[in-house]
Amino acid sequence: MRLALIFCLFSGSLYAQFLNIRLAEEKEGRSLPGEPSVIINHDEPGNIIAAMGTDRVVYSTDGGKTWSESTVTSPLGRGASVGMIVDAKGRIYNFHRAESEKPGEGYDHLLCQRSDDRGKTWNQGSLIGGNSGKKNDKLGIAVNARKQVLYAAWTQYDQYPSPEAGCQSNVMFSMATNAGNKWDKPMAVNQLPGNCLNDGTSPAGATPAISMEGRIFLAWSSNEAIFFDRSYDEGKNWLKNDLAIAKQQGGWALEVPGFGVTYNAPSLMIDNSASRYHGLLYLVFADQRSGAEDTDIWFHRSTRHGDSWTPPLRINKDEPGRHQFSPAMAVDQATGMVYVLYYDRRAYADNQTDVYLAWSLDGGNSFSEKKISETPFTPTPIPFYDHTSISAHNGLIVPVWTRVDDGKISVWTAIITDAELTRK
Repeated sequence: MRLALIFCLFSGSLYAQFLNIRLAEEKEGRSLPGEPSVIINHDEPGNIIAAMGTDRVVYSTDGGKTWSESTVTSPLGRGASVGMIVDAKGRIYNFHRAESEKPGEGYDHLLCQRSDDRGKTWNQGSLIGGNSGKKNDKLGIAVNARKQVLYAAWTQYDQYPSPEAGCQSNVMFSMATNAGNKWDKPMAVNQLPGNCLNDGTSPAGATPAISMEGRIFLAWSSNEAIFFDRSYDEGKNWLKNDLAIAKQQGGWALEVPGFGVTYNAPSLMIDNSASRYHGLLYLVFADQRSGAEDTDIWFHRSTRHGDSWTPPLRINKDEPGRHQFSPAMAVDQATGMVYVLYYDRRAYADNQTDVYLAWSLDGGNSFSEKKISETPFTPTPIPFYDHTSISAHNGLIVPVWTRVDDGKISVWTAIITDAELTRK
């Protein structure tokens, strides 16, 4: 089914705007279009794919001029899309949580489904982590550009959520070397388990980043700190101690008026480009070190494989007292540019919310930012729609975000080039 591109009209702002495109909205018979993720197919840059909700995918083969919608069905029951990656052969991977045993008691399986035809159809997929009998959530994914190896890290709970003493949550890791068809037996990476409250005191946001040499770096949030680990032998061995590399005041589950609890777990990426910043590690997250009424986006980088990190750099440049939250990061592996997408309230005293895009030309040493949403929206507390996602390749930037209008969720994008973004 072809989707018409529905554009917002210019809202009268004196600032340059980017054309906003509505990718999906609430529709009878289809899942709510929440928690979107997006990827640009490096093998065919005109191919852009976005996944959302439990079964919905939209894709373009002409650089975002037109879009089609397809269905990806979880064979294990009710699913929820959590992320997408693409390998060097142009195969697209869509990752799902699946709730197959007892509805309402948490996701017990993670699933990787693949498309070999640019997002049109999807295979039945493969199970990540096996049948552990435990609850699995908050998946982070990566791919080795040279070896076609897939990597996954996630939080595994004994129960989800649970206040019981002794209930543990851990950071799990697995990898697949055969186009996602079969995953290795998972292993726990962290040394300090969390509880099962799912409120910032359990680990979240476990995100792998893979160097061109196959070195694996991993970061996650727990108990108001960002932890880091790494493996240089394909995940067989990790550091003996979790390294606390940054503070995250308030943890990853931050209250923002109108949204309720928002998701602000860390994003970790590595520059594998041929630029002068090759090999740098980048870390982005939000916290409330400036107070509960002033959420900010923070950035760290490491030039030494995670041995040391720069002091925190605040990406948003507004005056104190407003919220910026739910960041997503992309590194253009062709140019070395870094992009960070987030929600922003600097222009309003109420709950109206814009979307901003920040970028760095100098390996994260400094950032500029622009508003990319044409109109603000005022949220209502609907679960699982405050997520953002972004992909960038060879100067093309594709952010996606959700918004709520009159109580209905929709997913939006803007097709942006770095020349347009950096134009004064």
